[in-house]
Amino acid sequence: MITKFNFKDKTIKSYAIRKLTPFECFRLMGVRDDVIRTMQSTNAEAAERVPGYKSKGKAEDMAVSASQQYKQAGNSIVVDVLTAIYQQLWYPKEPKREAQTSFFADFFPEDQL
Repeated sequence: MITKFNFKDKTIKSYAIRKLTPFECFRLMGVRDDVIRTMQSTNAEAAERVPGYKSKGKAEDMAVSASQQYKQAGNSIVVDVLTAIYQQLWYPKEPKREAQTSFFADFFPEDQL
């Protein structure tokens, strides 16, 4: 809870910080919605969706607990960032050659400073 005091009219306002849900955390990480729904389904629903799924609890329990979902989202990397890294590693873009702006550009190139 954050409390702010307004000095002009002597009022106090309190603000609460809302915690993100696991669904929102996975969306920020770039995970598809159908994958998130499978993790947040019950063991019975997950067994129907995923072939070879073996549950570790009752059929009505969650397939992956909320605390485990927070851990998975926190320990992952954003899908779009990983895609950009792989593209730069294996398919680098050739640098554009710009027009020479001064005589000293050949002696002091900016990319080597």
